[in-house]
Formats: sequence, C-alpha cells, structure tokens
Amino acid sequence: MTMRKIESGTGTLQSTTLTSLDKALKWPQGASLRALDPQIESLDHAIEALGEVDIRRIKIRPRTELSDVVDRRTPRSRHRSEHPRPQQQRAINTRALLVAAAAHEFASTGYAAASINTILDTAQCTKGAMYFHFKSKEEMAHAVLDEIHTTYTDIAQHWTADDSAHPLDAIACLIDEIADADDDILRAETRLVLEPEFRTRRPSATWEAALTELADTAHKTGALRGRTTAQTLTKTLVNGLAGARYRNEVLAAGQSVRDSYREAADLAFAAFADENYLNAIMGHRQEQTA
Repeated sequence: MTMRKIESGTGTLQSTTLTSLDKALKWPQGASLRALDPQIESLDHAIEALGEVDIRRIKIRPRTELSDVVDRRTPRSRHRSEHPRPQQQRAINTRALLVAAAAHEFASTGYAAASINTILDTAQCTKGAMYFHFKSKEEMAHAVLDEIHTTYTDIAQHWTADDSAHPLDAIACLIDEIADADDDILRAETRLVLEPEFRTRRPSATWEAALTELADTAHKTGALRGRTTAQTLTKTLVNGLAGARYRNEVLAAGQSVRDSYREAADLAFAAFADENYLNAIMGHRQEQTA
C-alpha cells in the first residue's frame, strides 16, 4: 500500500498526520498524500516532493514523534508572514518550471505524443516533485492553459482599460502584445485546444472578447468606415490572425509572429477603418521612415 512506502520502526505515516502536515506547511489539502503516489520511486523523490531543501537533514520518525515535529512547525502567532517559506518558494518555482517545460513539450509534439520524462528532463525535476503538483499529464495541460489564460487576461485588461488610446491603436497594441507572448504559449494553445479533452478551453477567447469591446468603441466613435460593424471587424481580425498563426506554424513561412499578425491587422484596418485614421497612420509611418 502507498501508506507503507515510508516506514520507520513500528510507526507508519497515517493520513491524519499528513493532513496535519498540509495545514502546518500551508499546502493544498492532500498534497502530502499525493507526494506518496505509487509512481514515486524512492524516498528521495518523496522528500523532494514534500518541499524539503536538504534530504540529509530529514529523518522519518514514528507517528508520535512526527506529530511533535508538526506541532513545533506550526506558527504560534496568528499573524503569519506574507513571504513564503523557503520550501514553499521552492515548490512555487518547481511548479513554474514544470508548467513552462510542459508548454514547450506540448508546443513541440502535441498532447498525445508529449512525454512526461521529457518534461521532467527539461524542468530538471524528479517524478516526486511532479506528482506533488500534478496527478497526470492532463492536469499539467490544464495548468498550461490556465497560465495562457492569465497571460491573455492581463494583456486584454490593460488595453480595454486604457481610455487615452484610440480604440484602433489599442487593438493594434493588443495584437502586438499577444504576438510577443512566449512562443511556446501560442503554439501550446494551438495544439492543445484541438484535443477533445481541452476543446472547451480556449484562452484566446479572452483577448477576442477584448477585441470585440474595442471594436465596439471604434464603431461608436465613428472610427470605422461606412456600415462596418464591430462584429465584422472582430471576425475579420480573429480569422486573419488564425490564418497568420497557421501559416507560421504549418507552412514555416519564415516570418515572425508579430510581423504576420501586424500584416493581418493592417489588411483589416485598410478594409474597415475610417479614412481619417488611415491617413493619420500613414503619415506617422512616413515620419518614422524619413
């Protein structure tokens, strides 16, 4: 049994003890138990998963003694420090490394072919450390999509909240920042959302909604040509950016993502933006190249 993997003398780590350990170290409920996953191959892996810095300083004790250790490590004051403890910071850093390595692997090979061993090699982490944070490859993929969603949300909120920028300028800047996001993030999302398990997860919907909001502002302020609606501009932009991404990903066009996205945005603006805006943009670009 999993609970018998770590034993000392006559004492065995019980689930109640591990629950106390979770609380004392402010870990998610069940984290200590997860660190004892059957796929963990050694005590070294388990200790690393539990977030300890130096394996040589740790000695597993019978449950009566371990309870005393937990009690001593529990803060006496209700006012706890806002700064994470060393083992907590290490766990945070390890998780970030695993998510980044997973994003790179999913971007390179897709979800089905992604190798956990390759992810571990890239992150330079053990299986014990990985199973402390993630139960499976699928859970890791969801974490990657969560990270992508956070990145896109920050970008979208910044440009929809900037009232000083012309709405079409804000759209152009938003698209530039999306293109400048980590390339693994862009490619990982492209591959993951094609899988049945993640089809309902579309982080890009966040910035697409921001495009719609900015396009609506452009329409209301007369920045769009003739009968052009906000929906027309948004759909044209989203489809154009998707095509640009596909061209870069599949056809290896040799053009940067930013340049491809800018080209798609320029085509949409040329078709739907008000003449005054286009003339101002052309004048600005001529000044920059002069």
